[in-house]
Amino acid sequence: MLQIPLDNLWLDRLRRWPLGAVMLAAQAVVLTTGAAHVHRPRDFLLLLCLIAVMSGWAWVHHRRRYMLLGGTPLARIGSAPQGYVQVAGVAQALDDGTLVCPGVDMRCVWYQVVVEQRQWSGTQNGGEYRYVDTLQSAHGFLLADDTGRCLIDPDGAEIRSTDTMVEHKDNWRYTARMICEGEPIYAIGEFVSVRDQPVDMKLAVSQKLADWKRDRAELLRRFDTDRNGQIDENEWTAARKAAEREVSDETAEAQMQAPAHVMRASRDGRPFLVATEDPSEGVSRNRRWGWLHLALLLATLFGTLYLAHHPQWIPGHHPAAVDTVSGNAGNSNP
Repeated sequence: MLQIPLDNLWLDRLRRWPLGAVMLAAQAVVLTTGAAHVHRPRDFLLLLCLIAVMSGWAWVHHRRRYMLLGGTPLARIGSAPQGYVQVAGVAQALDDGTLVCPGVDMRCVWYQVVVEQRQWSGTQNGGEYRYVDTLQSAHGFLLADDTGRCLIDPDGAEIRSTDTMVEHKDNWRYTARMICEGEPIYAIGEFVSVRDQPVDMKLAVSQKLADWKRDRAELLRRFDTDRNGQIDENEWTAARKAAEREVSDETAEAQMQAPAHVMRASRDGRPFLVATEDPSEGVSRNRRWGWLHLALLLATLFGTLYLAHHPQWIPGHHPAAVDTVSGNAGNSNP
């Protein structure tokens, strides 16, 4: 079990929001709090420029996402090319079985659980839940279609699950997101066929012989054919050939038992996504956020240029009031 410390529950929830939603909330905070504290038109224009930069960042992020999701072909596991691909199928557990989700005690192949504890106080009759920890499984699981199986390595993955369950036990509350066995999922990331990877036989044989040397009694029992208590050149050659056979057999057995393919985080920084939703939903969601922030970017830039030429429309700027005060002051001295 991998324990991920987070400062509080809100930070955990914020991390699950799309970047576009986070930027939208941040822009609202910047605009409302910043506008109340600026006293010069120039400062307000700089505030709008900051909001434009935030929208530009969100637009680039979501545009890259929906172009990757929509432009990366959906491949079959048995015939998928090496590299960055997208695959879809159903979730399966590894041979060692499914996991048990802490707190909710349900079997699954992946989980993330937010743990909260009820804190009692005199002013609250029902108490208030306070964030304690977030538990997330680091155990891999399989994605299978009708052509093969692919191991999903969750390290570095952004996992979106629509299955959420809340369980209360005494003063504890567990909010769990899970991927269950048999659930439809898709993944996009770096696809590697591990059975096609070459094995360094020379290194493996050397390690095998080094292991045998540690147990000299067993080594002599197996290969000291003349029983003189020494391993001569011919006997050592026989030991080396035996080590080569064992390494070959172990390699073949390991490759037969292990999944032929692995999906992992891309080394070039492209997104590694795993989700229980339909792939088209991810494309649509990122496209909506991208277009929204592009519109906000253009509107903010236009508004900045307009207000730069018409500063009288900037909040807090009242030239008419200044003129009135000046006029009254002039009339007091005929």
